[in-house]
Amino acid sequence: QYCSSLTSFDVPESVVSIRDNAFQGCAGLTYFDIPATVASIGASAFEDCTGLFSLRFESGSEISDIAARTFCGCTGLLAINLPESVTSIGESAFQDCSALTDLHLSQAVNSVGNRAFYGCLSLRTVRVDNPEPPVAYANTFSVDTYLNATLSVPSGSQEAYNMAECWYN
Repeated sequence: QYCSSLTSFDVPESVVSIRDNAFQGCAGLTYFDIPATVASIGASAFEDCTGLFSLRFESGSEISDIAARTFCGCTGLLAINLPESVTSIGESAFQDCSALTDLHLSQAVNSVGNRAFYGCLSLRTVRVDNPEPPVAYANTFSVDTYLNATLSVPSGSQEAYNMAECWYN
């Protein structure tokens, strides 16, 4: 926690969990590869890692939940492609990731927490593969997202998204 001089870290294959606040405030951390062996990432694990611009989940990842505030304040993060195994995204999980331009949510995502992407002022593309709109909240995204981003949903699902809170575009 608050390891500002840390620029990289290789997670051993034996690691199955990244604990709460583990890398919080590690502003010098620029990239992070999460091995498939990691089954959980704790709350605020990467919060305020302002230099983090590349986040990669190894193929075969079984992470199901992105905890609250996990990547909050990662102002350098440009794009997110979460593993197919993710079903829920916690409150404020990616809040204030102001450089984030692209977001892809797999078909498995069924819940997106309040303020999960609030303050992501550069967000321009939101692709959701679930034909059923995931549960979301009025403040899941910032007003800027509604004004500037394009929402892409599966064919035949547009009406369901237009009727769902937070997903209309």
